[in-house]
Amino acid sequence: HTLKLTAISRLLLHQDDIPAAISAMRSVLGIHPEDVDTALDLAQLLATTTEISSPDAQDALDIATRLYARRRHDARIADVLATAYAANARFEDAMRLGQRALTLAGDDPALTRTLSQHLEHYARNERVRR
Repeated sequence: HTLKLTAISRLLLHQDDIPAAISAMRSVLGIHPEDVDTALDLAQLLATTTEISSPDAQDALDIATRLYARRRHDARIADVLATAYAANARFEDAMRLGQRALTLAGDDPALTRTLSQHLEHYARNERVRR
């Protein structure tokens, strides 16, 4: 059941049906709250598609904070937390975590490029948009 919901959420996201994708991801997490990949995808989606400082932006921050507390050495999680900070207009925190993500990324050129682009947004007090 969970695999089907996960596949459905990815299909809905691919079709740009953001509200339905968010709902499907929340359903997956309701069944399997420890599903890190779905939680991370949901946090990123909420942080990059909602209005700044909205309840969904706060949800993104809450989810990403919980994930980061468990996996502080994961560049992608640090990046999503930075993105969630920016979605909540906490740009100094976004810069700090974005720089941490960049350090954690090591020699991954694609990830490093993406993280550098995110840092440019935070430096301009802008959030990352989907």
